[in-house]
Amino acid sequence: MKELETHLKKSDKIEINAKKNNQQETTLLLNGIIQPKKGHTLFEVNTVTLEVKEAEFNKNKDISWSAAKRKDYSGINTLIINDRYVYIPALNKFNALKLFKKNPNQDAYYKKEALLKLNESFF
Repeated sequence: MKELETHLKKSDKIEINAKKNNQQETTLLLNGIIQPKKGHTLFEVNTVTLEVKEAEFNKNKDISWSAAKRKDYSGINTLIINDRYVYIPALNKFNALKLFKKNPNQDAYYKKEALLKLNESFF
């Protein structure tokens, strides 16, 4: 034990404790694109209480002429993201809860990229 105490200095221990108490602010962002199928609705499921309700969108109808000319509609219908919620596209509330119980990770409901692109492989 005495050999270890010589290698570990008290100043190192103090620095480690200071790092543990440091809290960082986190912002909630979706890391992918959720694209519901035709007829589906986007639901939000509370991970603690399993309450299911329709997701809320920011109803910003204003868009500039130059953005519309470039076909940039990114400001319209942005999703309001809440903490401790998972966003699932489903036909109704019961199916959304069923999908959540099957896989509670948000990453499972993002639009997946194609594994193989035809233009890269065959030409």
